[in-house]
Formats: sequence, C-alpha cells, structure tokens
Amino acid sequence: MQMNFKGRARVYCASRAEGLGCDFSGTFLDIYERQIEWYLENFVIPDDYQKKILDAHCKLTTASDDIESRKEALKASLIRLKDQYR
Repeated sequence: MQMNFKGRARVYCASRAEGLGCDFSGTFLDIYERQIEWYLENFVIPDDYQKKILDAHCKLTTASDDIESRKEALKASLIRLKDQYR
C-alpha cells in the first residue's frame, strides 16, 4: 500500500511488488472500504438462523450417535463370524 501525492492510499498486489509477474495495477483503498461498508450495511442474519444452526448440530450429533451403535453392531457381528469360523 502506498500513498499518492494527495494522501490517497493505493493498494497493490504483493506479488507485483516482489516482481513475481502480477499485472494488477492496484486500486485505491477507499474503493475497497466502500465495498466492505456496503456489504456490512446490507448483511442480514435471518431470524431463524439460530434454529437452523441448532437443527444442523442435532443432525450431526444424531449421525455420530448412529456411528457408535453401528460400530458396536459390527463388532458383535465380527465376534459371531469368528465363532462360526472356528
């Protein structure tokens, strides 16, 4: 990042500064700042977002619980197979 003679900050690609072949000419920092401001002003978290997250978490918990019961069933099946083989 560099300041021009008017004191306006300009952002450049780090690869370009290191001479790594980037052809990006850079842009003024205030343009990026305005874009971020717009995004934050328009960012909306849905009212039911907490419920959606909790529902997703419950599904993950249920899935992991199912894995444990499946693991135990497979172990029991393996023991039975070993007994049959003998």
